[in-house]
Amino acid sequence: MSTTHLPFSRRALVFVALIVTAALIAGCSEPTSVPPTETATPLPEPTATAAPTAIPQPTAKPEPTVEPTAAPVERTIAPRDALAGTSWSVRTFGPLRLQTRLVRGTTLTLNFGNEGEVSGSAGCNTFTSSYVITGDTIDIQPPARTRKSCGLLTMRQEYYYLEALDQAIRFTVNGDRLRLIYNRGRGAINLMQVENYEEANDANAPMGGYQTTIYVGPQLMDCDGAGQTCLAIREREQGEGRYLPYNGSIAGFDYVEGFQYELKVQAQPVANPEPGAPAIQYTLIEIVRREAVSAAPTPTAIAKAGSALEKTAWQLRAIESAGVETPALDSAAITLLFGEENAVGGSAGCNTYVGRYAIDGGAISFSRLVMTLKACGDAAVMAQEQTYLKALQAAETIAVFEGQLVLTFDGGNGVLRFTLLP
Repeated sequence: MSTTHLPFSRRALVFVALIVTAALIAGCSEPTSVPPTETATPLPEPTATAAPTAIPQPTAKPEPTVEPTAAPVERTIAPRDALAGTSWSVRTFGPLRLQTRLVRGTTLTLNFGNEGEVSGSAGCNTFTSSYVITGDTIDIQPPARTRKSCGLLTMRQEYYYLEALDQAIRFTVNGDRLRLIYNRGRGAINLMQVENYEEANDANAPMGGYQTTIYVGPQLMDCDGAGQTCLAIREREQGEGRYLPYNGSIAGFDYVEGFQYELKVQAQPVANPEPGAPAIQYTLIEIVRREAVSAAPTPTAIAKAGSALEKTAWQLRAIESAGVETPALDSAAITLLFGEENAVGGSAGCNTYVGRYAIDGGAISFSRLVMTLKACGDAAVMAQEQTYLKALQAAETIAVFEGQLVLTFDGGNGVLRFTLLP
């Protein structure tokens, strides 16, 4: 058999075709399995890299660390406008743990103006002043007041109220309640807001009226030292109080000098009375008693005439100090005897004493007293004696009227009351 020789190009093509056919046949056969290794080799974790940015971003600043602070103390801080144009009535005032109510028949008020002014009633006299507020602090300047004279308890209350206003340092407002703190935080004035004092006409209102019994003396009294005379009235029985000038009239009552009256009246406190006008207006309900009495000299006349005290003897009935009246002990009578040429003496309850006195107008003073040195066994008697002698040496004013002698001391805050001995 003869072999046919193909040209080179054809042989090449046939060779390529054989290779391609073999590759196709190999691709269709089962793959050769590769035995697995005992431990699979973990793939390496991809390394995280920040994607590059075209514009670099600024680095954020860390937030500042804020330390926790204590919870703020809640307090009501009223702006100046909260007080300007408002009116208030005092409910209680005094030391924080000893709040006291007002003397019956008196009203204490506080009115704030729109231009920094403040005014009101102190129970007997009216007052004016100015105030400044910064935050919750308040500064009230020393008030200027009128110069009327009322009962001792009323005047003492007035003194403490005006002193408290002068010492005010802080305030809070809670709705219709105002609280003024004074005396370096030791005292407080508690007030209630009112719109119109004139409309408060019931017993529980700030300007409430009340019924009472008053006594009218048989003579008119000096009102202001300038010759004007007033009714002499008091709200206590004979021997328990002294007459005070009342610069007003009692509605429905016709007064006749030389008679002493016991009257049942309706008393109505007056809001912001005019200077010199009474703080309480009386209306007659009934004349309980009316009796003629012999004319007695007025306190002013006797105080100016020192000779009227000569050869008179008096017995102590009570010592009043800081608003508390202490009756004299019956077991140890205290006496005050006025002799000739300004000599004075008496019994202090245990020991006797002597000295001299001087009167100038309505003022009185005593020299240094000389006394015995006995010691009594009763501690109450000795305590009363020391209190009496100390008050007598500090006496400042004198008044005598209808069988009573009254000496005041400690700026009028203390009183010695005597009755005339036969």
